[in-house]
Amino acid sequence: MTGRPAVGVLAFAHKIAKALTERLRDQSVAFAYAIWSLPLLITLACVVPPWTNTDEPFHMLRGVSLAHGYIIGSRFDNHSHTAPAGSGGLSDPAIFEAFSGLAKLSWLPNQPNGQVTGAMLRRSNDVKWSRNLALQWFGSTAQYPPPFYVLDILGYWLGRAGHMRVNDTLRLSRCLNALSFVAIATMAIARACRLRLLLTAILMLPMTLSLAASANQDAGMIATAALVVAELDRLACRGRPVCRRDIYFTLTALVCIASARPPYIALLLIMLDVKAGKPGRRYAAFGFGAVLIWCVLVAIFVMRPPGNANPAAQIAALMANPASIFTIIANTIHLSAGTYAWEFIGRLAWNDIPLPPFYLALAGISLVVCTLASMGGPAFARRHVLIGSMLATAGIFCLLFLDWTPPGSDHVEGVTGRYFIPIALFLGLALPTWQASRTVKPAALCLLALLGATTPVVMLAHIVAHFYIAEG
Repeated sequence: MTGRPAVGVLAFAHKIAKALTERLRDQSVAFAYAIWSLPLLITLACVVPPWTNTDEPFHMLRGVSLAHGYIIGSRFDNHSHTAPAGSGGLSDPAIFEAFSGLAKLSWLPNQPNGQVTGAMLRRSNDVKWSRNLALQWFGSTAQYPPPFYVLDILGYWLGRAGHMRVNDTLRLSRCLNALSFVAIATMAIARACRLRLLLTAILMLPMTLSLAASANQDAGMIATAALVVAELDRLACRGRPVCRRDIYFTLTALVCIASARPPYIALLLIMLDVKAGKPGRRYAAFGFGAVLIWCVLVAIFVMRPPGNANPAAQIAALMANPASIFTIIANTIHLSAGTYAWEFIGRLAWNDIPLPPFYLALAGISLVVCTLASMGGPAFARRHVLIGSMLATAGIFCLLFLDWTPPGSDHVEGVTGRYFIPIALFLGLALPTWQASRTVKPAALCLLALLGATTPVVMLAHIVAHFYIAEG
């Protein structure tokens, strides 16, 4: 009789151990990503020269303005060396002072990047925060809402409290963004089911990593998009009923993402499948309304097109010659499709050249194979995901054609590859089901391991070569 309880205890222990083993095996990719990405992102946050990530000074200006309670930016007409006519708001002029010595690293007209000299870096590093705010131009970021600037705000106040200088505060904000990105991205990979390998591949790309280790709002946007995709993927694979937590989380996240980049508002169509029928339409309408209210406020009080853009002239030209839209589309694809592709994989500075061809090929093949390996099991809301993604993509081109491209141009200007990263994450939900996808999984894991081994070396070598080693 005494043997039966012991056998029962052993059987229960074996069952628990087996469940834990399976759980750990399922989450091994997420654990590996966290261990791999955290030291890399912290290193990038420290070694990439200050202010050389895309629009970084303007994101920090926006973050500081938000930190002082200025939720809505402003439009102004005064002309001075610190605040030309445009959009922006009250912020700290010390950011422009620290950036001015390094500006040529980002804005060289005919060649990428430039060499960092010790004297240049010392002058920038010596800049302290100002005592008072002043009206500053940050027209490229003044329209963005607060959610994805929370860590820039936290870094700013921690830096001020610790009497840190401007560049050190920037590095602190970069590190906080990196820590948050790793935490959310790891959670997304762990929560995903069939899309786990595809999410991992996209989150390992140098473009994604460089944004994650910057003061750019894209870091939080991409991580949030990945987590939303993972939760919806989990719903589809587990087949459990949708609860209110799923609805509210998805709706809130999509509203934040769409407010930060308005063309993504089309992705709110996904709410029609999160909750079917009339309730889903009501949630989608609420999300559309919230985003539109923010966009209207920004349009009225903040936005001013850059000097070379004229939306009214663009619309008038299209109405006069509607067939020209086909020429514009064809020219944009011909001139820029290749650029979008390599920028999607990795553009590590404002003006940059592509990463080595062998690496671009490796990353491209890895994305394709991981996509094939992610086709097992049921998909989520294919129709609305596809429609929303196509409309979001079209919206990006339409918006930048109207408020960025000079009138008379035969192609769209201003579009960059990073704009398509969140869309690529959501498109994973619409992948078709392919039962043989398991046969590709070992190859996908091998490619991810190879990508993990080469990415840090390629990124750091690229940064050192283009910023710290003199040419010629």
